[in-house]
This record gives sequence, structure tokens and C-alpha cells, in this order.
Amino acid sequence: MVRKILDNLGFVGGLLFLISMLLSYFLDLWNVWVQIGVYGGLILIGVYLAAQLPTLIEALGTRGGKKGGAALLSLLLVVGILVLLNFLNYRHHERWDLSENNLFSLSDQSLKVASNLDRDVEVVAFFENRAGAEQFENLMKEYQFASPRVSYEVVDPQKDPAKVQQYQVERNGQIVVKAGEKTQKIDAIQEQELTNALIKVTRDEEKTVYFLSGHGERSIDSPEPDGYLAVKAAVEQQNYRVEKLNLAVDGEIPEDASLLVMAGVRSQPLPGELEALDAYLAGGGKLLLMLEPDTDADLSEYLARYGVAVYDDMVLDPSPVGQLLGLGPVSPLVGSYRPHPITDGFEYSTFFPTVRSLDTTDSSLGYRSQALFSTSGRAWGETELTPGQPARLDDGKDRPGPVPLAVVSVLEPEEDDVGGDVPEEIEEEKPKKPESRLLVVGDSDFVANRYVEAASGNLDMFLNMASWLLQDEDLIAVRPKDPTDRKVVLTARESSILYWGLVVFLPVATLVLGIGIWYRRR
Repeated sequence: MVRKILDNLGFVGGLLFLISMLLSYFLDLWNVWVQIGVYGGLILIGVYLAAQLPTLIEALGTRGGKKGGAALLSLLLVVGILVLLNFLNYRHHERWDLSENNLFSLSDQSLKVASNLDRDVEVVAFFENRAGAEQFENLMKEYQFASPRVSYEVVDPQKDPAKVQQYQVERNGQIVVKAGEKTQKIDAIQEQELTNALIKVTRDEEKTVYFLSGHGERSIDSPEPDGYLAVKAAVEQQNYRVEKLNLAVDGEIPEDASLLVMAGVRSQPLPGELEALDAYLAGGGKLLLMLEPDTDADLSEYLARYGVAVYDDMVLDPSPVGQLLGLGPVSPLVGSYRPHPITDGFEYSTFFPTVRSLDTTDSSLGYRSQALFSTSGRAWGETELTPGQPARLDDGKDRPGPVPLAVVSVLEPEEDDVGGDVPEEIEEEKPKKPESRLLVVGDSDFVANRYVEAASGNLDMFLNMASWLLQDEDLIAVRPKDPTDRKVVLTARESSILYWGLVVFLPVATLVLGIGIWYRRR
């Protein structure tokens, strides 16, 4: 009776251990129940082996026992390898996404946002059907791999109406992102929406971006091809507030201005407006200035003081990209970038329709400038375009490539010299003057509505520029992309050909061929 009980214990222990290991290895489970199964199974197997030790020693002395022992040793080695692989898999995760657009992995921006979280974030999803819940869980596992601060829960609104009321959920499929007292609701299982919600609930300060107007700048409310409505939406998704500002009317720059954007200025700003910009930058302000060739705005002398040289030309590039976009050589393509936080890891190409060339120069205000990116060596800055005549590089007149198209200029704050020894507590309480940052681009329509979707890198480049100017370095990355639509649309005739070919002809041909072979052999 006792022996039978011990045999059953050994069998149950081995079965429990095996099932737990399979769950752990193939389903990547290592919760408390799986651990109980593994360790409990080992204990039961140990009890069985201890009780049967004399019998096992005697059996191992026989010929059959030696063969069985060798087989048992091989089995233990296999189990040991599985345990080691599971341990390594639990401690070290390595994943590969072989899809074209990394469809099944997080974008660089989502990884940065998740890995830099400074507080716990809870994501609660409300799904009645299992299909939506599984899609949500698959996405959330990617965020959990990136950060241990992310947790998630799936709630059936029919079974838990109390949580529906607690989170004020209005429909099936809504997702609530919560960090502390802040919450955000999203209605779609999309990485872009979820990452934006993470940004909003974990940012303590809402920064304001002002787009200047009054000098022919591009309108952030215009859906027209030359408008900036798409840019406005993209900036707002980064949890920034977007406002318009006319310095000639308002008279001063608001105190909450975190960034000023002057996009496509075409007429000369008034001296008082330039003085306001000077005062704003001197106080640690941030300015993104996007120019255009062949305009009435001459800011060359003004920008030279900040270490930026502006040339009166239009950059031409004979590469075929402009022809593909229907723009000809007036759209230089940029595929390589200078080392800078804005461009680190940036692998997309960008193009700039009708752009003027820039360069760095000595700054009388102490600014330190560098080129952000340049054209290829085939491009040049054309100073005189004659209608009806082909453009060509004129030595001594035009700027040969590569020519810079964007320049960043920075003024680091100097330590105030108050004389004598300053007490440490006073030194710590004294607020530090912020760093002044200026970024000048020779083109403004590269992120106009008509071009935002035409080039995958243009909008990302603009948002990286804005994030760097706003000193939100964790947002400088490639944003999530929408999956490529790979649906095949067939005509009625093509559908008919596929039906008769695949559903009728191939099966019938296979059947006839098989009957023919059978008859011949018979």
C-alpha cells in the first residue's frame, strides 16, 4: 500500500513538473502557480527517489538498470537544458521583428517614452469580445518589455459595471491610461494613440508653442495644401498647446511661450518685433525660424549676429527624387545628417522644396552654431535663374554643394560673478538661466499639408526639431507609423480567373492526374 502511494507521488510529481515547465517555456509564464508546480513537482520526485533509493541502487547494478540509468541521465540533461533556457529567457529578452515597417514592435519614440517613465502608469481596457482584448494585450506586452512601470488590465464592462462607472467609460473598446490623478481616454488600439496618452499623463507641465503671423507665415488653421493644419495636429499630439501670435498687434511675447515658430516669413518684420525676439532669446527663449527663397524678408544681418549665414539663392539638386515628386531639381534630397541629438538614429530621407542655403558664421553675441544637415555634392546654390534656360553651376557665382540647409545655434548661460564666496545654500537656491536655442531652416513648405504624407521623414524631422528646442529629448525619435495597407483589389474578371483556376482547375487536374497514374500502374 505504501509503495503504491509512493509510486503515485512520483508519477504526480513528474507530471506536475513537466506540465509546469512546458507552460513556462512555451507560453512564457512564470507566475506563482507555475512556480508552485515546478518546485512542488521536484519535491514529490525527491520524496519518491529517497524512498526508493535502495531499490534503485540494486536495479542499477543489472544490465537493464544500466541502460535505464543512461536513458534517465539523458532525460535529466534535456530537462536541465530546458530549465537553463527558460531561466535565460526570463532574465534576458531578445526579440526580432522581420516585418517591413517593424509592424510588431514599438517605434523609437514609444520605446523612449516608456523607458523614461518616472512614475507608475496603469492602462485599463474595456472589451466585451476576446479578439479586441487579445490585440490590446499583445500591444501592452511590448510596453511592459520596455518599462516595468507599465501595468495593464482588461475589464469586461458587462461583468464589472462598477469599474465602468469609476472610469466613466462610454463605449466598448475604450482604453483608460492613468498616472496618479491624471487620466486619458483613447478609443483605438493604436500605438500612436497609446504613446500620446502616456506623454500626456506623465508630463507635469503643459508647454505652449506659438506660431507667429503677420508677415505671410503659413497658417496653422488652414487645410489648404500650403497650410500647417497637419503640423498643428502633430504638435498637439505631443501634449503641447498651440497658439497664434501676431507681435505687431499683441506687442509682446507671452510669458508662457516655450517655443516660437516663424514659418515662411515673406515680409520684413518691424524693428520692434526683432527687438522683442532678441529679448526673448536673451532670456533663454527658443526660436524655430523657417525661411523661403525669393522673398522680401531680409534677415541675413539679423541672423548673422546669432552665428547663422543666410544666402540669397535657391538650392538645386539634379537627383531624380524631385522628378518623382513632380517638382524637378528645386527639391534637394537629404539622406545623411550631421551628429546632433535631433538627428541621432534618424534614418529617413527628407526633401525640401524651394529652399535657400545657409551656413555657420562667427556670432557677435557668443552663440555657438553648427550645420544640422546638407545636400549632396551634386546640388548647388543657384543665384540667378533665367526663364527658358537650363540652370547650371557657375564658378565664382553659385555655391557648390554640399550646402547646409539647416543650422542650430546655442548660447549656454554664463555663471554670474557676484564676487567673493557664495554660501552653498544660496548657490543652490539661485535659479539657473536657461539655455537659448535657435534653429534656422532654409525652407518652410517641407512640412506643409501637401508634403507631410509625401515623405515619411519630413514630419518626424520637424517634430524632432521642436522637441529639441523644447528640451524634451526623450521625444526625439521616429514616431509610430501606420501599417502599410496591403489589400489586393481585384476586378470581377480577375476574381473569376482566380476562382476557376484555383478552386476548379487545379483540384480537377490533380484528380485526373492521380487517376491516370493509378490506372497506368494497375
